[in-house]
Amino acid sequence: MEAPERIYLQTGLEEWDDDPELTWDDLEEVTWCVDRINDNDVEYVRRDVAVGLREMLGSAFLGLTSDEAPLRSCVKELLAETAWLADPPDGAEGEYE
Repeated sequence: MEAPERIYLQTGLEEWDDDPELTWDDLEEVTWCVDRINDNDVEYVRRDVAVGLREMLGSAFLGLTSDEAPLRSCVKELLAETAWLADPPDGAEGEYE
């Protein structure tokens, strides 16, 4: 059986509570579904799917030229924000500069 590529968590809250004291541990009966049920459902993407997308983004970054500086800057920022997902593609260490 293959797990769905994405799921949605239902928190049981009517809307997001901005209370800084509220944590995930405070929530009761969090459920999930492959379909979005409520506007405030939390979407989760399977890790291997996210890693694959990040690798594609890294390959695209390496193909961008200096003439595409604004796009390079955006892609570099996305790569930095998703660094926790995976190491750079083989042979690309230091090339995301």
